[in-house]
Amino acid sequence: MSFPPVPEESGFASGFASSRPSGFAPSQPPGPGGRAPARGGGVRYRHRAHALALEREYRVGTHSLRWHDAGRPERGAGQLAYAQIAALRLETLSGHGASRRCRLTLRPRQGAPVIIDSDSAEGWFGRRAQAEAYRRFVRTLHAAALQVQPLLRLEAPPAPRLAGLGPALMALGTAAALGVMQGPLPAMAALALVWPLAQWAGRWQQGRRAAALPRGALPRHLLP
Repeated sequence: MSFPPVPEESGFASGFASSRPSGFAPSQPPGPGGRAPARGGGVRYRHRAHALALEREYRVGTHSLRWHDAGRPERGAGQLAYAQIAALRLETLSGHGASRRCRLTLRPRQGAPVIIDSDSAEGWFGRRAQAEAYRRFVRTLHAAALQVQPLLRLEAPPAPRLAGLGPALMALGTAAALGVMQGPLPAMAALALVWPLAQWAGRWQQGRRAAALPRGALPRHLLP
């Protein structure tokens, strides 16, 4: 099921209220009076990836995402045009509810991906949560990119905790069933034969292409 992008002049309440499932939210939060803010919106977001990295400031523009070292616009500057984005990937790193850590990855058609987390490093071991700023940034960025690329791919990788678990359980179940019917030696032989195949299937599942998500809205469980 696909969701068409919402035009700038339309209110989000009318565009999504009747069609989107409760697990999805509009890309861009409504502005005053329930109307969409100006495209791009100039929303800024600061993020420090790790203790050795410099804090970086990102700005959502009309046609591209721009960034530079926080507080020093002349250093570390770069940009990625929305027309050059192959896909936006959303994923959950850890935690639940308000403590959930999330990540946005912009995969360009050429070059290295741009990775932005929902929290920021503080010192060597601390992390500062900034869920509200991250949600607004991601939703505004997605809405701005859709204006340039209405068919932009939004994807989510398979859950790492579940990837590969199914084949391993099937191998163990097969061995257990043979053990009950034929005894321990046939069960051990079957496990020795099936286990390598299960391992290969698990690796294939972990490396499979990320699943595409409905366009025009963002899944709530992939935002903090």
